[in-house]
Amino acid sequence: MIKIILFVIMTYTSFNGFAADKTDKGEQAKKAKSYSHKEFLEAVKKEVAKNLIRLGQINIVDFSKELLDKEEQLRLKELKIANKEAQLKVNRKKFEAQLNELDEKQNKLIGCIDKHQEEKNKRISHTVATISGMRPNVAAAVLSEQDVEIAVIILDKLSSEKASKIFNKMDKEISARLQKHYLNMQK
Repeated sequence: MIKIILFVIMTYTSFNGFAADKTDKGEQAKKAKSYSHKEFLEAVKKEVAKNLIRLGQINIVDFSKELLDKEEQLRLKELKIANKEAQLKVNRKKFEAQLNELDEKQNKLIGCIDKHQEEKNKRISHTVATISGMRPNVAAAVLSEQDVEIAVIILDKLSSEKASKIFNKMDKEISARLQKHYLNMQK
């Protein structure tokens, strides 16, 4: 809208001062120059101001300058917003990629933990099968030398009849210590 108003004003002043401007246009053609966007806007401001002053309407000159300044400020703000939005998109893509990578690592880690737990359970089952096949006095000797936590896990998996026979063949202190850990064992 602002550009249309300025165009109408410039067109009107151009027709009114057509004869006077003929010599100026010839000189301007000789001095043809390429402008940057900022230089172009400054040249437009100067030309609008010159034409409006010639008409004697100073208030319109100030108003036009304000409109052009505000339009330029809005354009700059829009560019900043567009740049920030582009940066946000890039950051979001990076974040999503990192999140996916973290999920993959987490799944691998959980898979490793699960696999390790399965292997541990297999080893415990094998040991339980081995101990249950032994005579009670031999099993008591083996479990007496075993780590307390492992011995308790093995005793937990044995039948109560087999576990009681093993406890009876153990040294009383070791048997008492294992039974205490067995009772306090968390499942």
